[in-house]
Amino acid sequence: MKRKWTRIAAVMALVSIFVVTSVFAYFTDKDKQTNTFTIGDVAIDLKEENWDALPRSEDTNNDGKITNDDIPNEAKHMYPTQEIEKDPSVVNQGSNSAWVYLQVTVPKAEVIAADKDGNRLNGGKAASTQLYEYRADDTEWQLLKENKQAVNANVYLYGVKAPVASGNQTVPLFENVTLVNLIEGQLDPNSIQMIDIKAFAIQSDNTGTNMEAWSKYVNQAEDEVKNSILVK
Repeated sequence: MKRKWTRIAAVMALVSIFVVTSVFAYFTDKDKQTNTFTIGDVAIDLKEENWDALPRSEDTNNDGKITNDDIPNEAKHMYPTQEIEKDPSVVNQGSNSAWVYLQVTVPKAEVIAADKDGNRLNGGKAASTQLYEYRADDTEWQLLKENKQAVNANVYLYGVKAPVASGNQTVPLFENVTLVNLIEGQLDPNSIQMIDIKAFAIQSDNTGTNMEAWSKYVNQAEDEVKNSILVK
């Protein structure tokens, strides 16, 4: 697909699933959970190296072998305040420098949560609460947009502060995630709580600032990609 102003972008999407208390999560095969869209000469790869290195002991995707496509042992039955390694970063595998973006969708629910000392928050009443917390790197990444209006998730869009050169890798957006201190027994034990991370990139030459380039990316994206962008 040709555009007059660019030889644009590649997109890679990676879905990550975490489990609350007694919920069991099933990780689909990485080839199925990763969608790649390529236009032009920019190509990226979404990495989660520490997450992939976590031990697996069960063939959760029933492919006959245990690999990093299966759910890590630590993520099978997460408990409140548990921290687990989670480290999304992006490699620019193309020939052009690129603006790189990560869209992070974090589930939320009407639950009763407590502070670090166990005191119930909001007067002990259920409130809309983001289920996972993380600390975003602010040395190389910038929060560009967010959407907290949805009932079941908050969505954040981060962009690199400077273009990523060909062959270079970003620092992880964050290093780990923590399940909030929610009171047990509130969530459906058959539900899956999913953190969704999608990576996008567009050439940095002749596209302006990271925000200007993002607008151009959204404008030119095909419908399949545009529909996956939740913070346009």
